[in-house]
Amino acid sequence: MYQDFDQAAYWWRKAAEQGHIKAMGNYGTLFLSGSGVTKSFQTAEEWIARSAKAGNPSAYNNMASLRMMQGQLEKALKYSKIAVKKAPKDANFWSTLATILAKLGGKHAAFKVWDKALELSRGNKGILQTARKYGYKS
Repeated sequence: MYQDFDQAAYWWRKAAEQGHIKAMGNYGTLFLSGSGVTKSFQTAEEWIARSAKAGNPSAYNNMASLRMMQGQLEKALKYSKIAVKKAPKDANFWSTLATILAKLGGKHAAFKVWDKALELSRGNKGILQTARKYGYKS
């Protein structure tokens, strides 16, 4: 499949600048990898934060991941809990929360959260693989 990240960045930016909540978050994530834009963690964070403040659950989950990457686990936990509360049926959000809990040393709690993630998304190999990195056994 052909992917034109320059065009994606152009259209995501146009939509984001017009206030489209999901476009803000999607545009921001392009800056994490430099896909169609100049790689910039700061710009990524700015757009994703705008999307989160506007109420986008995916942006809250992305902010949690960003904070986790920065080692700011308490802030990551805060964002992750908001994402799960806003979209309680999204297994990936539960998995992010579990990963943060595991990194904070709460493996027992993390395992229960991974149980929830796997219940929502039966057989999700990505979630199971992440959980197993922390000692989870299904």
